Amino acid sequence: MAFSPALQPPPTAVSQEGLFQALFDASPDGILTVADDGRIVLANQRAEDLFGYERGALRGARVESLMPARFRAGHTHLRESYTKSPRPRPMGTGLKLVGTRQDGTEFPLEITLSPMVRGAEALTIAIVRDVTERREAERAIEMAHKEIEDLYDHAPCGYHSLDGEGRFLRINETELRWLDRAREEVIGASFVEHISEASRHFFAEAFARFKQAGSIEGLEMELVRRDGTVFPVLISATAIRDATGTFVSSRSTVVDDTDRRRIMGALRRANEELETANKELETFSYSVAHDLRAPLRAVDGFTLIALEDLGEDVPADVKGNLERVRDAARRMGELIDDLLMLSRTTTTELRQQPNVDLSALASSVVKRLREADTARKVEVTIEPGLSTCGDPKLLLILLENLIGNAWKFTSKKPLAHIEVGAEQGDEIRYFVRDDGAGFDMSLASKLFQPFQRLHARGQFEGTGIGLATAARVVRRHGGRLWADAAEGRGATFYFTLASTCR
Repeated sequence: MAFSPALQPPPTAVSQEGLFQALFDASPDGILTVADDGRIVLANQRAEDLFGYERGALRGARVESLMPARFRAGHTHLRESYTKSPRPRPMGTGLKLVGTRQDGTEFPLEITLSPMVRGAEALTIAIVRDVTERREAERAIEMAHKEIEDLYDHAPCGYHSLDGEGRFLRINETELRWLDRAREEVIGASFVEHISEASRHFFAEAFARFKQAGSIEGLEMELVRRDGTVFPVLISATAIRDATGTFVSSRSTVVDDTDRRRIMGALRRANEELETANKELETFSYSVAHDLRAPLRAVDGFTLIALEDLGEDVPADVKGNLERVRDAARRMGELIDDLLMLSRTTTTELRQQPNVDLSALASSVVKRLREADTARKVEVTIEPGLSTCGDPKLLLILLENLIGNAWKFTSKKPLAHIEVGAEQGDEIRYFVRDDGAGFDMSLASKLFQPFQRLHARGQFEGTGIGLATAARVVRRHGGRLWADAAEGRGATFYFTLASTCR
């Protein structure tokens, strides 16, 4: 029920003294009033809590009792000096003040002083604040700052900042050590004074571009030590700009490039030596092949003449021996051809093209196999649209060997099946699958080694070079080649290729 204005109780009157006492007790800071002789006249609850005293215990105590004993004598002089010229101000400006609790423990504090007159008595009001948490936070920040400075100065890479004119604003100890310079020699100096002649023109162009773009990475430069020797580095940097977008300074990372350049030089020399060796090997291979083919043709030709001259009178064992000589010469010719193909897969320059039609290449291989062996009944399924990035000539050699392998090892089946396709997973896996002789997977480690055969020579023809050749083609394309098989249940050869042209 609402009171009428006439019936509402009058507001409680609060005296000025009562209001002061309420504010005094509710203050979040400790408040002390101190007489000229150093006696504490009043202390609020917060002050008593700060110093660990019971209610009312501080009244009449000496204010010096609230500070460590080592400061008390000096404080008496300072208190007397303040009473002669009282004014509001912080106590101990620039000093870290310490208070002492009743139990003797110390804590950091801040004190603000202000004079007050009560009747004829001059008092000093001291507002006391515990700053333990703030000091701990300041120490934590200081330690973090020192740790960051230590990381900056002693990092395994160099750091520096340049102004808009390319002069050093800041540099760490690591880079100073590389330069063999003192900090005062470098700060304010131009960066170009500390790089090689070869780097200076390049830096001028790159620095102008960097200030415009805001970042740069992997800039190859050469620092110059005090003794004039050069020190190769890679520099990456980001720009610091003001609120208007104007360039203020760089923030640069400098990495020792000595090992990388040494390795790159060694790789370049090794590649040059390898290229020379490959050319010599290719020349040697063709020379050997030519020199071997001539006597092989002679052996085969003269053996055939002997068989024709002897006619029907040749004894069966002699005829068999002569046929074996001709067969050996033929197999030797095949081996030479296979070795030359193996050599070409290593020494031929890789000429990659996008969208090489693997389906068309596989179809051309099957067409030639059918033409060479018209009596065979083989159902071949080739997935349409198979394409990849690679060297068409080498990929044709790959498919010739894998499909030819499947054709050979299905030769004892009245109706064989061969499938060429691809499976999509984390990567595209191409495959050639057959239902032929298969092999024991415990022998799979020998599959792609030259001259290794998993079946007896009498069972299937071949030189043991084809799969080694296929493996080299796949490796040159950045892929993998592997197989899955079981004896009498066929084999599947999988291969992957790099997804992009190099």
